[in-house]
Amino acid sequence: MCIAAIRNMTGAMKARDALSRVGIFSQIVSIDTSLTKRGCAYGISFPCEREVEVKRILKAKNIDFGEIMGSSGTRRDR
Repeated sequence: MCIAAIRNMTGAMKARDALSRVGIFSQIVSIDTSLTKRGCAYGISFPCEREVEVKRILKAKNIDFGEIMGSSGTRRDR
C-alpha cells in the first residue's frame, strides 16, 4: 500500500470519499509528523498500482496532498 500525506482530517475524509466514488479502496491513517516534509499528520492509504489515478483524482478535486510514501516507507514526488 502507498500513503498520500494530507495535512488534516477534513482533507483526508474528502480524499477517501473522492476515491471511493470511483471505486478505489482507501483508508485514513495516522502518520508520524517526522516522516513527512510538511508535517502532515494524516494520510490516505491506497493500492500503489493506482498511484497515477489517485494523484489525478486528488488534483482534479483540489485536495491538497504532500508526498506519496510507498509500502517500504520511501518517499515519492507528487
